[in-house]
Amino acid sequence: MVGFVVYCFAYYARFHNSNNNWLCCKFGTTGMTFFEYVLGAVAFKHSVFSFLYRRWKRVVSPWRFLAAAIILTSLLYGRTEIVPSLFVAPVSGFLIMTLFHFWKKPVFVQNVFLFIGKHSINIWLTYMFFFSVLFKNLVYKAKYPLLIYLSIYLSIYLSIYLSLPYHYFDSLKAD
Repeated sequence: MVGFVVYCFAYYARFHNSNNNWLCCKFGTTGMTFFEYVLGAVAFKHSVFSFLYRRWKRVVSPWRFLAAAIILTSLLYGRTEIVPSLFVAPVSGFLIMTLFHFWKKPVFVQNVFLFIGKHSINIWLTYMFFFSVLFKNLVYKAKYPLLIYLSIYLSIYLSIYLSLPYHYFDSLKAD
């Protein structure tokens, strides 16, 4: 309950604060993230995913796809057109992650996510640097969001694989 109160004040500080105070903006960002973190911790503590998965498996297979499509479409539409993001954002994020977790993924899709997961720390450490400093003019030449996203990740993966020989020889020196 305290997390939700902090979330409401943080939402106000982030989006309805007219003086653009740095401290209020940081409180808004942190407070909104804190509530979602608490929701995740509570979901983990009470095994919410296991409970939902058992319920999800009872639904007949073709209806699962239809239910997931209706839920996702409703969330995306509701988030952008009907309800302010104050209440929709944490719920839609949780439901999208839940549906993604329950989705039976083909082997190809699993391999793609395993590949991305293997390099996730490199992506996390270099993402902002690549799109805001190093390749700013190059990345935004793509103009379209999907192409910008792909160009950022392509530059990150190229830098990872170009730096691998250095890390390999550096580790040999340490031995």
